[in-house]
Amino acid sequence: MRTALIILVALLIVSAAIGITVILVGSFGDTEVRILATSGVLSGYTALMMP
Repeated sequence: MRTALIILVALLIVSAAIGITVILVGSFGDTEVRILATSGVLSGYTALMMP
């Protein structure tokens, strides 16, 4: 359970960092969409995995 929580927090930090970078740089391309979608799906899966 603790490992899942650490993974969830790490994925949310990655998503936040990418979101901040996109806002600061101003470009939101296909690569950013794929990275955000992947980290979002993994975050959702990890959140559902916890009891």
